[in-house]
Amino acid sequence: MKKIIVLLSITAAFLLQACEKKGPGDNYDFSNSLPPYVEISDKAQLKVVEGTNAVVQVRLKTAVQEPVTVNYNVTGTFSTSGTVTIPRDALTANVTIAVPANSSGNATFKITEATKGSTKLTIGAKGVNSNEVRSLLITKNLISFTNATLAINETVSEQIIKVPITIASPLKAQTTLSYTVTPKAGNAANSLTVLSANPLIIAAGEKTAFIEIKVNDNSTVNVDNIYEVKLTGASAPAGSEASIDADKATYTITVSDDLKKVDFVNTTAVDVTVAENKNFEVKLSGRSATTVTVPFTISGGNVGTDYILRTAGTLTFSPGSTSTNINLDIPVGYGINKTLKITLGAVSGNAETSLGTANELLINLK
Repeated sequence: MKKIIVLLSITAAFLLQACEKKGPGDNYDFSNSLPPYVEISDKAQLKVVEGTNAVVQVRLKTAVQEPVTVNYNVTGTFSTSGTVTIPRDALTANVTIAVPANSSGNATFKITEATKGSTKLTIGAKGVNSNEVRSLLITKNLISFTNATLAINETVSEQIIKVPITIASPLKAQTTLSYTVTPKAGNAANSLTVLSANPLIIAAGEKTAFIEIKVNDNSTVNVDNIYEVKLTGASAPAGSEASIDADKATYTITVSDDLKKVDFVNTTAVDVTVAENKNFEVKLSGRSATTVTVPFTISGGNVGTDYILRTAGTLTFSPGSTSTNINLDIPVGYGINKTLKITLGAVSGNAETSLGTANELLINLK
């Protein structure tokens, strides 16, 4: 029994000595660990419109059990300072900075001090000299055209277009916007009518507007009519001004002629049995704002015997119409094995309309 007790004592002593030895994972050194510090969450340049709010987030790298007060200032094109509190157990807080009107340019946001109770915290991971700053680019509240160009066809007698305007930030006050609408040099045809007031009155709070213009079909053939709509000035009460974006102040409208053609629907010869009444359709490729007339002739047979014409010798397309017919009766006992040819003549009534290539139709009488 004594031997067993001695053996256990020796084993326990050996194990105790082994526990006192340092293993490879025991060499931890906390001498370089950082205490809680405050920094700016995002240091990329912040672009903000004058007269609006800039929001900068500050954060703690480690949550603490007390509120943290962060002091800051803004210098540059305008100056201000203040404090924000990061709540207990929170990591972030937002600083909301009112950017004055007429303050476009560059400014800098900087954390100047951070305290937890009476204890000053480190600013930035590298300490108080880490320069925790964020650049602010203050821009004017710019008014511009949403797009730069519009191309349309004179497809109907008139059509209404709305030229869209974008405002960078909601207007702080009612704003008067002046503009011009003019043909480009060398363009004599005028087919635009401005419907909106000029100057345009835009209410406070708006971020969009439009200029309404009516495009009229002038029914003449000419080179594309090109017009420029240009924003020329904006005015509002002091402190609420908005400016014209010079790079996006011109809107170009190209109005193309709606060239139309008159053709037979059938482009190949048609077989017709005697004792039939037959329509031969003629199409206008697009609607016309004016009446279009097309004369026609028939050759290869005798009127009254080989065929009876049920349509006057001139086709008429009323405004907006795109289809009409030539109607023939083919009597029994006449014209068998003859070939009639219907030929369309010169178009009148709309200078943008002319004959197409399918302007003749052969009719084989069977």
